[in-house]
Amino acid sequence: MFAPRYRDARPPGRRNPLAVLTSGTLVLGMAVLIGSPDLGPVPVGDVPTPVLVAATGPLSGQPAPPTPPAPPADQAAPTDQQVPADQRVPAAAPRGPEAAPVSADCAASWGATGPPGQRLAVPVVQGTDVCRPGAVRPVPADARCTVQVDGAGLAKAVDTAKPGDRICAKGRSTDRLTVKRSGTASAPIQVVGVGDAAVDGITIKADHVVVDGFTVKNADAPAIQLTGRGITVRNNVVSRPTGGDRDGLRFFGSDLQILHNTISDVRNEDGAHADCMQTYATNTPASTNVLIHSNRCEKIENQCLIAEGPNSREGDGSGKGRSSGLTFTHNYCEFGAAQAVMIDNVQDVTVTRNEIVGEGAKAFGFDNGSTGARVSGNTVAEEIDYEVGLDSSSRKGYQGPKVGGAPWNPGTRPLSRRPAG
Repeated sequence: MFAPRYRDARPPGRRNPLAVLTSGTLVLGMAVLIGSPDLGPVPVGDVPTPVLVAATGPLSGQPAPPTPPAPPADQAAPTDQQVPADQRVPAAAPRGPEAAPVSADCAASWGATGPPGQRLAVPVVQGTDVCRPGAVRPVPADARCTVQVDGAGLAKAVDTAKPGDRICAKGRSTDRLTVKRSGTASAPIQVVGVGDAAVDGITIKADHVVVDGFTVKNADAPAIQLTGRGITVRNNVVSRPTGGDRDGLRFFGSDLQILHNTISDVRNEDGAHADCMQTYATNTPASTNVLIHSNRCEKIENQCLIAEGPNSREGDGSGKGRSSGLTFTHNYCEFGAAQAVMIDNVQDVTVTRNEIVGEGAKAFGFDNGSTGARVSGNTVAEEIDYEVGLDSSSRKGYQGPKVGGAPWNPGTRPLSRRPAG
């Protein structure tokens, strides 16, 4: 099934930047998990706030509360049943070995600063900077599993999951991981790969689900696809998707988080137009409130992100709803098309603090009513002609560097092949 395209060609005479391959990250050491779902929020401001993180225990960024004095002998301490539920304080977890400080930005990049019940732990791998874009390996061990399975038992465990389950899987499954059961906002279903966990692709069609820590090699494209509300995919490694348009990841829905995934070796083979990540609104829901944080797209022969709204320039969008509120931040992007990121009819997009590597005409294109864009703090390779391309219909509310030209190359226009239906 084919998805929407921007067929901007690389400017004539430019060599393919992917001829020189970047090296991956070497990961060494032992992995442990830190954090707790009961922890308080980490403040996020304009200046990252250091957050001291222990291998076990709170990820709050604040000192542990002092131990209250013991009550007089003739006064019994109140029980949980005697204290209103909204005033109860969870028991402190035992302290583990000290870990390196983690900034509030880094904590947010791992989903560790959300509402109670939705906070995820920040992995710590000794000798590795977990705040850099991309997945970390080895995948940390997990002591909070409600279900533990091997690859052969993963599908059954997922098919019978209930809200609040944390399914931990080891080993390889020869099947595509497909999640169709929903959790709740306060009790998501979490499917976690540990050790060498691998699957033949990931599909999520549910709400309030977390999929974390899997390796996906040579899977049918898109290697990862998520459709729903309140979905988080993080710390997955995808390499060389096959078939279809060979996209690494597609996303559709609202309140989505795409965090610390590594997607590589995405190739234009057999007429494909292979992108690292993509969303559109043809026969799928418009996407809103999407956070794409600290991912690594490397050796991508087209764009790192293409996002098209329901009234895309191709004219074959659904015309229903509004795609908006997408944040693309702290990502590494090595691209081979005319632009790294293409935004078509998506409003209120934030693009900040990314590293963009390639030789295209521009880093970011905003087209067809993509108003309210905010661009700042990005590092753009010298070989790229200009940072931002923007058309007149997208100028309203724009904040960012000086516009260098059109969002598409002169003499070219978007060309799409849409899925049927």
